Amino acid sequence: MLFIHPGDSLLTPTAIYSRALLPILRASPGIRGAAHITGGGIVGNLPRILPPTAAAVLDARLWSVQPVFGWLSAAGNISAGE
Repeated sequence: MLFIHPGDSLLTPTAIYSRALLPILRASPGIRGAAHITGGGIVGNLPRILPPTAAAVLDARLWSVQPVFGWLSAAGNISAGE
């Protein structure tokens, strides 16, 4: 049986989504911005693409969490909020 450590997924190169997004952006002129959330997370990056009069409402309970994040949380003593 092959054991794959959850941390191995951290070595996967970042996916570049621009090619996949172009057809969506061309077909949906109402989309005015997008953000690739990396350092700073959603809380630090989402406001950068919103006009000052706009806000975003997110429900993290609806997201699928990849196993590596459970491993990171336990191994690094990182809170769920972080």
